[in-house]
Amino acid sequence: MKYRHVGVDWIVIVAGTPIPTAKRRNWNLNENDVCGGENQGVLSKRGQLKVTRLVQSTGHWCKDYGTDEKEYWLFADRAE
Repeated sequence: MKYRHVGVDWIVIVAGTPIPTAKRRNWNLNENDVCGGENQGVLSKRGQLKVTRLVQSTGHWCKDYGTDEKEYWLFADRAE
């Protein structure tokens, strides 16, 4: 999806930083779920590859659960 209003051609969200066992229990995450405690955007803006300065760390992001479109918009709007 393109974010034309801010000149972004595409975005990939990268999740990382392992989640401690205690937080996995609090969030009811299975130990086999591949999840990260932080995420960051990598995007193409006007033909240039960029990594966002914004790193989110107030939740969890899991490979098999998908990501809400609002996360992509957040990175698109804050792309410099």
